[in-house]
Amino acid sequence: SLVAPYKKPGEGTVIKAVKIEGALPDAPWTAWDKAAFESFYLVPQIIEGERLFNPTLNSLSVKALFNDTEIAFLIEWDDPTESAPGDEAAMNLSDGEVFMDKAAVEFPASSAQGGERPYFGMGSASRPVDIWLWQNDGAVRSIRAKGTASIEDGADKVVAKGAYVKGTWRVVFKGPLKREWRDGASDNGFVPVAFALWDGSNGERGGRHTMTGWNYIVLGGGGGSPYIWAIGAMAVVFILEMVWLWGARRRDK
Repeated sequence: SLVAPYKKPGEGTVIKAVKIEGALPDAPWTAWDKAAFESFYLVPQIIEGERLFNPTLNSLSVKALFNDTEIAFLIEWDDPTESAPGDEAAMNLSDGEVFMDKAAVEFPASSAQGGERPYFGMGSASRPVDIWLWQNDGAVRSIRAKGTASIEDGADKVVAKGAYVKGTWRVVFKGPLKREWRDGASDNGFVPVAFALWDGSNGERGGRHTMTGWNYIVLGGGGGSPYIWAIGAMAVVFILEMVWLWGARRRDK
């Protein structure tokens, strides 16, 4: 990318969301220097429905900001064309029909119970997901999905804006900061999040897209992986057991 040569793909795990005072940015160019990018690899959707076997997009980078009521994401990825039906450059690169470029952010619809998260490919009837979907004609949609066969309008009020410059898409999503995220009730303060992209010049639409698995957001810029907490808890239990065992042996003596 000529716009952001400092970023590179990586096996990210945690997006460190930074809190700011006042309104969150709704454009992809301002106020984002307060947060750092986390990068993730993408994989093609080959599980069900319309599968994708020849992906052109392989990674994306994400920043996040939040205030007391909202959260915003800046998603950036490299794409050879600003795909749109009828666009001559996109049609020259495409082997078939050209569709809109799209991006999506996905969350569990409710806090994970016992550490179990929904299926990241649009959830299931028992564990639905909420999806924020943007496409490059400016359309934005909030979706509640209970699997690929059960999709309805979601309750989240979401705005999104994209800019395409010199081979790079930068898209900002802004929506509500859910109470369980703010109160730290979601996965012990780590909020599961997944992403998906569609390259319209590659014939991608519907289930034909690339995606990540579940990653995490941590509010307040903290670091580490959510798995560290589990390892730490195991270590504490082990130490307490050793202390108890040592005390029991002393009593026996």
